[in-house]
Amino acid sequence: MEGTLIQPHMMFQQPRVVFPFAGNKISLEAFAWAKELAAKVHLPFYVFCSLLPENLFSKIHIYHEMLEADGYYFTHYSGHPSEKTHIRIKTGDFRSNFRHYLNRHPNDIIVVDPLQDFSGINNPSGLMGYPNGIIFLRQLESSGAGEDVFSHILDTADVYHLPPGFHAQAHRKPHLASLFLSLLGRHN
Repeated sequence: MEGTLIQPHMMFQQPRVVFPFAGNKISLEAFAWAKELAAKVHLPFYVFCSLLPENLFSKIHIYHEMLEADGYYFTHYSGHPSEKTHIRIKTGDFRSNFRHYLNRHPNDIIVVDPLQDFSGINNPSGLMGYPNGIIFLRQLESSGAGEDVFSHILDTADVYHLPPGFHAQAHRKPHLASLFLSLLGRHN
C-alpha cells in the first residue's frame, strides 16, 4: 500500500513545554522558569536530550543535572511535588534528533536555555522554520522573588510564533493558561 496512514494519535497531540538539554551544564534558573511556565499553563514539562552512542554513560550526568534542577525549582518557585519532569533521551546527533522531534510535535512550546550549545539551533534563525512556539531566554538574573522573577525573565525573552500581545496577557496570571490553550487549539 502506497502512502502513509495518519495515525489517530498523531492528528492531535497534547502540547507540552519542552526544555532542550544538550548534556552540558544546565542553567538552573532557565530550567526552573520553563518548569514554572508549564505549571502555570497546565501543560506537561519535558526535557529533550540526545547522546551519541559512545557517550551513553552520560545518562547518569543527565539524571544528576535533572535532580539538581528539580531541587532548585522546588526551592525557588512554588513547585508542587506532583509536577513531574519527563525526560526523553534519544541516541544520536542532538541536532538531527531535535529537528525530527520538532517536525513530529508542532504544538509544543520550546524554551531555549541561553547556556546550552545546540550547534546553531539555539538562535532564532536555527528554529524559525518550525511552527512551534519558541521562547529564547536571555536575562536570567533578577532581583525580587516569585512572580516578579518570572515576569522579568519573560519580559527579556525573545518570543516567536506566539500571538501578538502575549507579553501583556502573560502577566495576568489567570489568563495565561487560556491564552496558551487557545493558541495551541485546546479549549476548556
